[in-house]
Amino acid sequence: MNVIKLTQEYFREAIEMSMYAFQYELSQEQIDERLKSMKSQNILGIIEGEKLAAKLYILPFKIIQNGKEFNMGGVAGVATYPEFRRRGYVKELLNKALEDMKEKGQVISMLSPFYIDFYRKYGWELFVEYQLISLEKEDLINRSGESYGWIKRYKKGEFYEDLNTVYEKFSLNYSGMLVRSEEWWKKSVLNNFSPAIYFSDDGHPQGYILYKIENRKMEVKEFIVLNHQARLALWRFICQHDSMLDKLEIRLPMNEQLPFILKNPNVKREVKPYFMARIVDVEKYLQAYPFINPGTKSVIFKVIDEHAPWNEGKYVITTSGVTKIADGSDNENQPYLVLSINSLTALLLGYMNAIQLWEIRAIQGNLELVECLHSMIPKQTPYFLDTF
Repeated sequence: MNVIKLTQEYFREAIEMSMYAFQYELSQEQIDERLKSMKSQNILGIIEGEKLAAKLYILPFKIIQNGKEFNMGGVAGVATYPEFRRRGYVKELLNKALEDMKEKGQVISMLSPFYIDFYRKYGWELFVEYQLISLEKEDLINRSGESYGWIKRYKKGEFYEDLNTVYEKFSLNYSGMLVRSEEWWKKSVLNNFSPAIYFSDDGHPQGYILYKIENRKMEVKEFIVLNHQARLALWRFICQHDSMLDKLEIRLPMNEQLPFILKNPNVKREVKPYFMARIVDVEKYLQAYPFINPGTKSVIFKVIDEHAPWNEGKYVITTSGVTKIADGSDNENQPYLVLSINSLTALLLGYMNAIQLWEIRAIQGNLELVECLHSMIPKQTPYFLDTF
């Protein structure tokens, strides 16, 4: 079983496999456009006989975490034809993908799971969830108070730099958000959604929504605000559609305060687990990670990673940084914590904290060391809006 980088002769087969596995159809124009874009993509596959049996894509991205950018490999389009399933093909593809991402300096990876537990076996772990609130027409009640600034509506699907200006400032407050290029906005974010941007009195963009209205239902895909005035103004804008709507659905980060300020907060609220992440290169990721207050006490922890053996071993966090402990070193016999690559990923992206992981036995070791590690990790709220 050999995993290869797919060349152009297999591109159409890869598209056909995706359409079969994920049950959608593309027009010939869309297929031609996709064939062009595939020339610059990293696509791995397994050939059986002369037929493509399995494949996946690795897309190059960057994410932002605590103001730092990290190279991220987005795994997408993982598929196998039914007649080739249960032969270990996806396992081989994912293992090879990890090697490729490490070589390319993509220290972390993300994917959208079809089944969460499947990818947990290979080291990916949930790192983000969002709240989805569903409202009826009678819930669309304006907040009282003066109105400042103004809102401008834009054409459906068109990109405006002010959107990215707000998005970039917003992303600094969260862990794991994608760094978006103008091309990505146009290709994957806006699609059939209309932007509405809130500007403060001094003309600076302070928030936006991406929304669409179909069959008397408004879907707000992104509700992004930098301050409370933007929150109030955009909510007022939404409410002013009440004559056009019977239902409203808004996707929000877990710490967004909009539900609290509703006249009737007793609305349907769902928590939706979303993307998964995985640290690809632990040593490089840790060396760039913004630990806080390491103090005078060092913390040693051992990482278990069956599918990326270069990550396995002990690491020590000190005031001077993070290093991997060599076999036979003085630190080798010191007390240490033990955790899997899954737990480490959830911990460092802020989805779970060290004490929570210790309580469910996802971190093993002395509680005093766990508390010390907990104090070194910045408090973060993960959020992720994109899909691939």
